[in-house]
Amino acid sequence: MTVQIDALNALIFMAGCVVAYFVYKHTRRSHSGPVKTGDVGVAIATGLSVILALGFLFGLSQETDAPPTTVQETPSATASPSMHTAS
Repeated sequence: MTVQIDALNALIFMAGCVVAYFVYKHTRRSHSGPVKTGDVGVAIATGLSVILALGFLFGLSQETDAPPTTVQETPSATASPSMHTAS
């Protein structure tokens, strides 16, 4: 099964990953503890917020190849005046 990903959606995802990477590297350099590890939680939250913001800005849409649906006329419950016959 092949999953088609729109190019704009892939770019938005990649931008979020790049921002998360740089935030992780920045928190790794500015960490004051003895172990030089970056803050993974902040990096993930930042990456997700970038994806969310760009998704709202550019619109994450899932285009489908399904044909447009047509609206069918429904029969009315009342009879038309021409159907009444005088007896």
